[in-house]
Amino acid sequence: MRRFFLCMLWTSLPLGWACSPDSAGQMSRGQTPQGAAVNTPCQLENETQPCTCAGGALGRQSCSAFAWQSCTCRNVAPTGAASATAGSGAVVTGSATGSLVDPAANRSTTRFDWQRTMPMSGSCEAGHYEGTFDGIYGPSIIVVADLKVIPVFPIDLPGSPGLAFDLTREGNGEVFTVKNGKMNGNALGAFPFTADIVGKLDCSTMKFDAKLVNGSYFIGPLEFRFEGPILADYDKSSHTLVNGTWKVTEPDYPSAGGEGTWTVHWVHN
Repeated sequence: MRRFFLCMLWTSLPLGWACSPDSAGQMSRGQTPQGAAVNTPCQLENETQPCTCAGGALGRQSCSAFAWQSCTCRNVAPTGAASATAGSGAVVTGSATGSLVDPAANRSTTRFDWQRTMPMSGSCEAGHYEGTFDGIYGPSIIVVADLKVIPVFPIDLPGSPGLAFDLTREGNGEVFTVKNGKMNGNALGAFPFTADIVGKLDCSTMKFDAKLVNGSYFIGPLEFRFEGPILADYDKSSHTLVNGTWKVTEPDYPSAGGEGTWTVHWVHN
C-alpha cells in the first residue's frame, strides 16, 4: 500500500525519479516509467504511449473506454539475427540487439514497369502569327535564269507585315490549318514580290508544312509567277516557328526561282 501511494505522487517528484518494479519494491532514480497498469484510468480516447514488454522489449499501450489496455508487444527476432527469413515466410531485418519482423502478408510480388517519355514544355498555340523573311531570286527574264542574284526582302506596312498568317486548330486534335497566309515583299528594291501561304502545322511532330501559291513578281508590265514549299519547326516554349526555309520555282521556267529563310512568332489569338 505504501508503494501505491508513493507511485501516485510520482508526478510531483524531481526529474529522474520514477516507480520501478525492482526486487526491493522501491523507486529507482534515473529510470523512466514505461506504460501503466491495465485498467488504469486515462482521459484521451485512442491515446497511445510506450510500454515495456517481457524481456525488456518496447511495446505500445492504448487508451480505450478511458482505461489503459494491456501492452501490445512487437514481434522481435532472436538476438543476433541481422537479416534472415523466419519460418512463416516473414523477412527479418535490423540490428543484432533486436529486429522487427515483416510479415509475408505485408509484401507483394507485384512489380510495375513504367514507360518514361521526355517531358515537353509549352504547347502549340492557335492565333495570329507575324514575322519576316529574306532570300535571293533568279528571274526567268535574265539570260542565265538559274543565277540567283536579286535580293528579296519583306515590306512591312502598318497592319500588313512582311509575313503573317493565322493558325486554326482542327477540332481538338494536334493539327492546325494555315489561314490568311501572306508573303509581302520586294525584289531588288523595285519589283513587288508576293504570295499566299497554305498548309498545316502538326503539333505532334512540331513540323510546319506549307506551300507558297499564287506567287508573282512584276517587272514593268510583265507578271511572272512562282510557287514552292515553305517549311519550319515549331518551338512550343516560345510559340515561334524557327528554322524556316522557302524555295520556289517558276512553272513555265523551272530553272528560274529563288529561296531564303523566314520566321514568325505568336502575336495574339
